[in-house]
Amino acid sequence: MSLSIIRDGNDVGRPERLHKLQAAVEERFTRDWVLPDAEMRYSLPPCRTGCGRVARTPGLLLCQPHEQELRRADQPLDVWIKGADERKLHFDGPLDKAAVRGVFVLAPLSGQIRLEMGYALQIRGSLIARGPIRAHAFNHLVQCLAAKGTTSLLDLVETRQILVETLGIDHSKEYAYALLRATITGLRALFGLPGRRSLGPRTEGTAYFVDTTLIDQPWLRALVDRWAAYRIAAELDGAQYMGAKVVAIQRFASFAIERDAVQPEDVTRDLLVDYLAHLRTLRREDGEPFSAVSIHRWTSAVNQLLEESRTHGWEPRLPSNARYLKGERPRRKPSEPRFLSEYVMQQLETSDALERIEKPEIRTAMLILMTTGMRIKHVLELTLDCLDATPREGGTAFSLNYIDTKTRKAMRVPLRDDVAVAVQAQQQHIRDRPGIPCDILFPGDRLIGARWVSMSRNKFRRAMDAWLADLNLTDENGKRVMVTPHQFRHTCGTRWINSNVPHRVVMKLLGHKSPSMVDVYAQLHDSTVRDAWEQAQRVNLLGQPIAAAGDDPDTEWLLENLSRATQALPNGYCALPIQQSCPHANACLTCDSFTTGPEFLPVLREQRERHEQLMTAAGSRGQLRLVEINRAPLTNLCNMIAGIEAMTEPADEEQSA
Repeated sequence: MSLSIIRDGNDVGRPERLHKLQAAVEERFTRDWVLPDAEMRYSLPPCRTGCGRVARTPGLLLCQPHEQELRRADQPLDVWIKGADERKLHFDGPLDKAAVRGVFVLAPLSGQIRLEMGYALQIRGSLIARGPIRAHAFNHLVQCLAAKGTTSLLDLVETRQILVETLGIDHSKEYAYALLRATITGLRALFGLPGRRSLGPRTEGTAYFVDTTLIDQPWLRALVDRWAAYRIAAELDGAQYMGAKVVAIQRFASFAIERDAVQPEDVTRDLLVDYLAHLRTLRREDGEPFSAVSIHRWTSAVNQLLEESRTHGWEPRLPSNARYLKGERPRRKPSEPRFLSEYVMQQLETSDALERIEKPEIRTAMLILMTTGMRIKHVLELTLDCLDATPREGGTAFSLNYIDTKTRKAMRVPLRDDVAVAVQAQQQHIRDRPGIPCDILFPGDRLIGARWVSMSRNKFRRAMDAWLADLNLTDENGKRVMVTPHQFRHTCGTRWINSNVPHRVVMKLLGHKSPSMVDVYAQLHDSTVRDAWEQAQRVNLLGQPIAAAGDDPDTEWLLENLSRATQALPNGYCALPIQQSCPHANACLTCDSFTTGPEFLPVLREQRERHEQLMTAAGSRGQLRLVEINRAPLTNLCNMIAGIEAMTEPADEEQSA
């Protein structure tokens, strides 16, 4: 990767840059010596023993010698600290070394480069430059810049390797390069120069950077910068989503250059159609064409940029017809459930399997993920006070509270008692940790300022993959199974639907915006009902069993659904094709298209009893015609009841045995 610094025509001259820096840099970062930051924004804090060194790790706030001594003492931190003066823990080494004390030295520099390196300290802890700077690496870089007579970091045009060699950096090379790259990014944002810049935080909190200088057309580059700033400021897109759109525009810009489309007037509808055809010809590294989803995403970004530019009047030279029409772009395939089968879930949910997760915090996060349907992002960002306990008759109802960043709603999901116990144990573990207090349920190992950052998804995924590999997880056919955290969300939705949880409840539990998003799980519920239907037993009017699935089971299942929707019968199902009208006027008990099953046996028996009573009463009154009318339905009822009883008797006997 190159440190891509462009010598522009200097839209902002050197004197003006110097004035901007002088106004932007805080006074404490202009001194010859910058002391360590107790808030840990730009440096590690001083050792809590007052020995003059900086802490090695932010958690304990101890320097390396004292951290080692604490381990050897094998005592609680508070007990060990109380005896610090008695054991003379103060460091007796050479205190005159600035790096040892975490002091940043700017004295060798002057002018603009000195202000720029001061600005490098000031922007730490921001989305441009996260995490503290190590004093020894910073001071070494300052010495190298001074030795080479560098006047501004923006004059550097070398690649990573040449940059390090040019400046004469002989240790912490990667760290120095990262420091320089972040500082140059911040300076370009300060001066309003094109180049790599941060759009904002990713979903896990780290910054998302884009570089619009990769777009060769100046007008398009400026348009994309304005468009991205607008959508992020209006909260229409997050940084990561917007960054993907910028990359899609870069792809289109390269195609436009190949077609000599360098001005806004050149972006015609014909160019857009040609671009769509071009995307269909592209192939991935494995030789397969790109999916409809990818092509739709790339063309949607272009279409959105052009439409919003015309709406806001950002670029009046764009042709009014430069847009994709509805239906032109590839259609996305219907979403399919990515649930895990019950065979796989049974391997994961056993207590023996869960105990094989080494770290308790990973095990607790996994339990939440597997039982609540939450996204992994929201699980890892749970606050320490996320657990809510509501007293109720017979026990306590637990739930998790969090903010769904996708829908921007406060969510509350019910929690199983055993999972609540695991969450409580994790809460206590975090509260009992020595060092800087933490307000996150699953903290990582880094801080921004004095605040802990949540565990990264990469760390969780590595731990989960190691656990799955240890389990040697396989499906019903003995094939190894690859599992992603999001599949547990689909599995929860599928289980709830198949347990007859109402759609609106599943929608609320999963935080979906519309009922259609739940349909992906309802499709599986439909197949579950169909499986039961195919195994069901039916009898006709003669009491003869009939098969539910014939030569065309899909058609029969459709007719079954249609008949249930249009013929609400209390004692069976209408097997008449939906295109035909019923000539029997509700006399279903004499209709050859009527079928029934064991689930209606109590109703059929009740009907038989009513028919018998009706016929007895009619006979006593001499109403022979009424007796004759009810004779056929009674005969059919007796036949159907006898047929159903004959089919269900073996199953009843097995259960009683």
